[in-house]
Amino acid sequence: MKKFALLLSSLAVVSSAFAVTPQVSKAIQKVSGANIEPISVSLSKENKGNVLSKVNIVKENKLPMKAPKKAEGFSVSYEEPSGIFALGFSEDGMYGLVGRSFRKAPAYTPLTWTNTSVGATEFEWEVIEDFATGTPSIYKTTDLTHSEVYSFIDGPILYGMDAAGEADVFQFGAQIDNKTGELGESNVAYYYGGDTSPDYNVPELGISTYMYGQNGTEDGFIGVGCMAYSKSNDEMGLDPVTGLYPVFTDKENGFGFEDPKFLGYANFFPAPAAPYLISKLWSWMVVTPNKPTVIEMTLYKVSDEGEVTDEIIAQGSCSLDPKDKTQWLIFDLYALDEDGLQTDDLIVIDSGVLAEMTFVVDDIEEVYPVAANGAVFPMDANEIPYPFHAYMLVEDEGEIWFPRTPYPYYYDSKMTKLSAITDWLWMMDAVFPWTYAIDGETQAQAPVEGGTVSFNISSYYGIEYFGYDVTDYVNGDCDWIDFETATVEDNEELQCQVLTLPVAALPEGVAGRSAIIDVIGAGTSLKLYVHQGESTGVNVVVSDKNAEYFDLQGRRVANPEKGIYIKKTGNKAEKVLL
Repeated sequence: MKKFALLLSSLAVVSSAFAVTPQVSKAIQKVSGANIEPISVSLSKENKGNVLSKVNIVKENKLPMKAPKKAEGFSVSYEEPSGIFALGFSEDGMYGLVGRSFRKAPAYTPLTWTNTSVGATEFEWEVIEDFATGTPSIYKTTDLTHSEVYSFIDGPILYGMDAAGEADVFQFGAQIDNKTGELGESNVAYYYGGDTSPDYNVPELGISTYMYGQNGTEDGFIGVGCMAYSKSNDEMGLDPVTGLYPVFTDKENGFGFEDPKFLGYANFFPAPAAPYLISKLWSWMVVTPNKPTVIEMTLYKVSDEGEVTDEIIAQGSCSLDPKDKTQWLIFDLYALDEDGLQTDDLIVIDSGVLAEMTFVVDDIEEVYPVAANGAVFPMDANEIPYPFHAYMLVEDEGEIWFPRTPYPYYYDSKMTKLSAITDWLWMMDAVFPWTYAIDGETQAQAPVEGGTVSFNISSYYGIEYFGYDVTDYVNGDCDWIDFETATVEDNEELQCQVLTLPVAALPEGVAGRSAIIDVIGAGTSLKLYVHQGESTGVNVVVSDKNAEYFDLQGRRVANPEKGIYIKKTGNKAEKVLL
């Protein structure tokens, strides 16, 4: 049986300037001054995801960085949208964004910057939308919900004012001059959709869960090395029998495993704000094999409820030669069919993912992973202000455990701050695709005598590769729209594609008809509507969570799907098509 345990080490001060002795017990997490008691939870395989949700890294779907807030007084700040990712290194590890807090997010998807200001009563957001002139758009709202086009931008600027007229300004990642209060150069950039590169001379960069810095570069760093497994490096204090630190077998101050066996590592990737596609995963690790060996990578789906399921999204492997110490492991991933066999299908990620890297332990002399030090906090912190994404895989007495990495470090030479490994430096070649109708034109009127209807569509991938699902409003099956002879052509003026659909003539005695068309691509889709003849009297709308829906017999429908309903909003009722 497999168990999922997140074992949080306590932070006991020792004389070393770089290490903290980890301690783990079965206690519930308690915080009192400088004494942070440990937490140790073990659940069955079926319930292992509940531990993730308890530490708020699945349900909240947030990265481990938040905009800073002053404890009291007046200050302006905001948090980033959930479901976006940091940018890391190129596939060969030659290019990276060390010192820059770049982000990747989906294009044409509403994202919300959450206002966390203290004492402010009025707000104004500044967003650059006209990239030709650099002219900003202004939004006078508390939170900012905004949908970006395919582009590279800096994060928004938030201005705030308190009741006395005092003003403050904030931009995530920007340095603020303490004397003038003015913003310096932003340390944050966002890439929306598509591929990602800081300039055209640098290879594409992978997405990662680590975040570099907080409001600048002073509060975090990457590149922490962890000798997590070695049968020969006893200078690091590793047990030559187990290859692990003694904390794994220490019953009083450690994990207390009876006979631990190192298996590998795991990294959690939160659910995205929109689906993305991947084909590779690469990691920054030094591995010393003693014979030719293969390392396996498996990606498991994490449910919306925060449970790590048995559903395998993708798999891959990496072959190693004992002649070289490997610093970058590259896994070419492939999707699986219902029978668990390899397919050529694109890998679509629309949920949280737990990536597991497993070794043939007898083939490995040592493993030296590089981690992200994404959380820094004072020794007298009153809470643990960050989630963990990085785990180890350890087998003990026939059961598999996922302990948190027991490697906190002192962040400064005065030993007043601690930092903790929150993420392995694992990256994926994510692409956020998009599909939308130009100017929102998703409806078309077909000639009564028959002919064609056309839609102008922009998509990251050409829609000639898309599939279609068409449904007649009334009859269900739809044979009057001919997809066999549909055409897709480029429109250079609008920089889009034109989908043209042949439509049969309206039958005699039929006043009118309508159909809904789902244009379906990998990780993206679009609904189109075709009407012919007289109006059906149906308004085409998207589902409104604040409204009540009833079928045509007057029965309330809790979760309306595609079809015709009576929509009731307050005292207003109307017939709608979803």
